[in-house]
Amino acid sequence: MQRTTIIPSSSLLFDTDRIPSGIDSPEEYEVNALIISLRINGGSGSTTSTQRDLLVGGFSYDAEGTGYERLVHIVFSGGQSHSEFSNIYHRASNSVYYAHFLSDGASRHFYITFKHLRGQDSNHQVTTNWQPDSGLGTQMGSTWNFEDCSGGKYRKSPYDLNGVLYSNAQNSSADNVYKGSYVWDIKNSNVTLTGCAVESRYESRDDANTGSGLIRCYDSDVTVNGGNYIGGDSSGDGTGSISDYDDGSGNVSGSLIICESSGGGSTLNLVGAQVNMRSGSQQADRFPVMSKGSRSVVRYSTTFNLWQADDLVCESGGKGVVLDIDGNITLKDDTSGGLITQDILS
Repeated sequence: MQRTTIIPSSSLLFDTDRIPSGIDSPEEYEVNALIISLRINGGSGSTTSTQRDLLVGGFSYDAEGTGYERLVHIVFSGGQSHSEFSNIYHRASNSVYYAHFLSDGASRHFYITFKHLRGQDSNHQVTTNWQPDSGLGTQMGSTWNFEDCSGGKYRKSPYDLNGVLYSNAQNSSADNVYKGSYVWDIKNSNVTLTGCAVESRYESRDDANTGSGLIRCYDSDVTVNGGNYIGGDSSGDGTGSISDYDDGSGNVSGSLIICESSGGGSTLNLVGAQVNMRSGSQQADRFPVMSKGSRSVVRYSTTFNLWQADDLVCESGGKGVVLDIDGNITLKDDTSGGLITQDILS
């Protein structure tokens, strides 16, 4: 059976004028999306109730070559639970799922499964807009599960997770994501990655725009079980540096893998993963792995293969940074410098 392909012929802007009168809908629903998922509370006329049991999948979405490249989300929701998005190929979309957190603080997104998503030249697989300083709650959702999702040349972070607790991903990956992003950008969340992978411009590629960071763990608890994480030297000849991964925004100017805390604590556990990195010319504040900020903890029980690396780990800013290393670290070629730099235990 041939898969249905959806090609946008308009911006698909959903505006509040199209919602029946008497329904209290915030302007935040004015969004470009193929599907708007909302549930109307019959008693109050509010659209802020959580929609349940949505199944979306079995089609392709292709905006490449149209006027709506990376503009349209496939699904936009102000609150979702017990739902599944599966078997979707998307090209030049904004995302498969935009988990929106409404300004009234009523939004929750939980028990959501993403299976067999394939993306190409899109902005994200999934994305959220929740921010911890919004005053709208301690988290946006929980229990998100990714299974066998992949893709390449995302323009922004494919897995953009913020405020999502008790979540996991298995056998999911992304290759050659654009500069200025982290493939796994995990903020204010608890996430376990099992058998996942990233290959981010380890050698020279035709597209000079690619070359993202691998993992960012910000005010989060992240465990990486197995998998392969490959990145470094975008020139492929040993003359590049980790700063090559910065698009000017400063988002990936620190390190390819970074664990950062704003003060509340952040922990990154690398267990059994294969990490291959290459860096070029020495830059004092840029290292393959960085632990940054007060109460930031990075633990290794893994294998690192480093080519031309100046140092493995850099600690920056604040006391209470702990680094536990219990694994195999292989230094290749003309690697110089120490494995750990600066005062780790202050």
